[in-house]
Amino acid sequence: MEITKERSVHSEVSNAGQRQNRIWPWKLTWKIKIPLKVPCFAWLVCRRACLTHEVLQKKGRQICSRCFMCDQEAEVNGHLFLHCKVATNLWNMFFCILGVCWVTPQTTKGLLDSWKEIGRRH
Repeated sequence: MEITKERSVHSEVSNAGQRQNRIWPWKLTWKIKIPLKVPCFAWLVCRRACLTHEVLQKKGRQICSRCFMCDQEAEVNGHLFLHCKVATNLWNMFFCILGVCWVTPQTTKGLLDSWKEIGRRH
């Protein structure tokens, strides 16, 4: 009987975490007063729905994938928008202007999550 209670508590915690993930960052992204194309693009990037080589290959296209900016790695979402040398330099310039120290997150959604935390501090 106790095992069932533990599992249901565990499933409730998991479900709450999944609900939280669905709320953030999408809800806040649409409320910010910026041109509509910016949150649309952010939404596509976080959902990994931009037509990168990775997505095109999943759809059955035969592509020799190379990053357009650095020509060194495969063009996947995380590399293209976060981990490419060119993208990293752009992010560093952006955050330097804001006066924010940061560590490159693993995913693009992680980047928006960190922006939420920055907004709370200011």
